[in-house]
Amino acid sequence: MALLGYAKSELLGRNFVTVIAPEYREATIENFRKRQIGEAVDRYEIEVITKDGKRIPLELNTRTLEYMGEFMGIEGIGPSNRR
Repeated sequence: MALLGYAKSELLGRNFVTVIAPEYREATIENFRKRQIGEAVDRYEIEVITKDGKRIPLELNTRTLEYMGEFMGIEGIGPSNRR
């Protein structure tokens, strides 16, 4: 929230790709699908777009979240050099 400039209520229920720069969306969705079927895509680069329209490059580190052997989602950590 702090990185993107949105309030929690503005992000809840929103598709995650809406904050990803358009040229990175297709590859990001493909990486998500690969994770769903068990193919490891641990690290990749994207750019996110903040609420005020600025672009921030991120290197995402991801892992699959499972509960009782069932896919539940993906956790992504994307440290930024933004200060």
